[in-house]
Amino acid sequence: MISEIEKDIEYYRHLLKSSYSDAVKQLKDANGECIGDYYNEKSFKNYINGKNKKPRHGKKVRQGLKGLETHHIDENKVANLSSLEKIKNDKEAQNFDFQRKSRIVYCNLLEHIILHALIAKETNNSFGYEGYESLYRKVNNWVQGIKIPKADIDRKSYERIKLTKKEKVTLLGEIAEYMPLKAE
Repeated sequence: MISEIEKDIEYYRHLLKSSYSDAVKQLKDANGECIGDYYNEKSFKNYINGKNKKPRHGKKVRQGLKGLETHHIDENKVANLSSLEKIKNDKEAQNFDFQRKSRIVYCNLLEHIILHALIAKETNNSFGYEGYESLYRKVNNWVQGIKIPKADIDRKSYERIKLTKKEKVTLLGEIAEYMPLKAE
């Protein structure tokens, strides 16, 4: 009989072998539809127009205490859609449609890394690589004990991945091998 951990490992490996659009669909099916826009629309527009220092998040978008993060589905077309600097300086990123709940998917940290790996693979590193690199470094530091998550939201996200340290290291290695080489 297959253990829960073995099922989890196979799940992550299956997700990594999926197309990006199929992975997004699987995560929506597994974690549910996002229940709110990423940013409050009026606040977002006021930020772009210089009336706010930063936009407020949507009231119901956060699921951090459940160990879930949010991922902008359209980051395979426009990088770093949660970045305030990007939104402020990039006309394309100022399209609020990218922030709508229908364009957000919930995921745990490992799933989030996999989504960025799939984007990087499908776009030949045009998109996704920087998000992958940042998330990979964060999780690898946690797994190696270099920097342990302290905030409740980060700790819950880390704990949601029900694998041993060895299994996490193995999966991180498999994801890294999957990644296309980054041109210097």
